[in-house]
Amino acid sequence: MKRDRPVPIFKDPSKATSPPLSEEARAECEQALGRALPAAYLELLAQEANGGKLRRDLFPHPEVEGGARIGYLLGVGGPRGVAALQILAGHWKYPVAEGVLIASEGPKALLLDYAAGPEPSAAEPSVVFVDMKHPGGPLCVELAPDFASFLAGLVDGTPTCDWVIPSEVRLEQAKASLVAAGWEAAEDHYGIHRLTREGLELRLLPNNERDGDGFAYVEYSEFPLVAQLHGEREAILAAAGGVGEALGGAAVQVQTPAA
Repeated sequence: MKRDRPVPIFKDPSKATSPPLSEEARAECEQALGRALPAAYLELLAQEANGGKLRRDLFPHPEVEGGARIGYLLGVGGPRGVAALQILAGHWKYPVAEGVLIASEGPKALLLDYAAGPEPSAAEPSVVFVDMKHPGGPLCVELAPDFASFLAGLVDGTPTCDWVIPSEVRLEQAKASLVAAGWEAAEDHYGIHRLTREGLELRLLPNNERDGDGFAYVEYSEFPLVAQLHGEREAILAAAGGVGEALGGAAVQVQTPAA
């Protein structure tokens, strides 16, 4: 009998990016920010992990193609906590004037937006997603009216269809074959080579993914390690055969979408 268990928010609580949350750290952080952090956010950090990589890393939204992907959440306290890393918001100039950064992957970020709150202590901020390099110009979308609703909408965005690519198939060779098969090359991100088609995203990940102490980095390599197909289950099933064929038929499919 299948048990319906909620998927944890964080991937590995033992690799939290900040020390266990304390009342002192919370107070210092909120004083530095000039804002009261949402209760649901603090509860998550206290009960699961005080920051780190996410297992539930995708928020489906009609205005964000493929959904908003959030790799991690900042914790409270320490050199990699929320207060310390607000400097990234200034660097990227995210268009959220009353925002508090809680995750940043360069041009893409997740922020708490306090614009609607009359007082810092009473405000319940909305959660917004920003993409500064969106093809149509900077994108700023409200994902949820509050942090609790944001958590409820997060899903596990783990790829549902993977292929291992033999080392003799070079990266540019694989990309060219996929483009010839109708895939369109998209902007690379941290060494992940992306192609899109009809709402699907195909990612070619170079060798040697490594843990970056709570942040995801992928080293560049001459050969791709794996191809990952992201999207709706039915669309993945329809496209899977073509992907394998475009990769020369030598690629080995290692996982298929679950029923």
